[in-house]
Amino acid sequence: MAWQKKKQQEIMDNILSYFQPKIRQDPESTLHQVEQELQDLYIREGNNWAGRGVVGDTIIQATIEALEIVRSDCIVSLQERSKNRFSTK
Repeated sequence: MAWQKKKQQEIMDNILSYFQPKIRQDPESTLHQVEQELQDLYIREGNNWAGRGVVGDTIIQATIEALEIVRSDCIVSLQERSKNRFSTK
C-alpha cells in the first residue's frame, strides 16, 4: 500500500506543477482542457471490463483527483479575475 500512496503523490505533484503556470496564464482555456480530460477519465474509470488492476486504478484515481484540484483552481482564478475587473471600475 505504501507504493500506492507514493505513486498517487507523484502523479498529483506532476500534474499540479504542470498546470499551475497554465492556470496563471489562461485559466479559461485550462479549465476547458481539464474538463475534457476529466470527462474522458470518468468514462475510463467506469469502463473496467478488461480488469485494469490496482496499478491502473491507482493511476486513474490519482489523475482524477489532481485534475479536480486544477479545475477548482481554474474556477477560483476566473472568479478572482472577474471580481478584480468589477472592483477597479
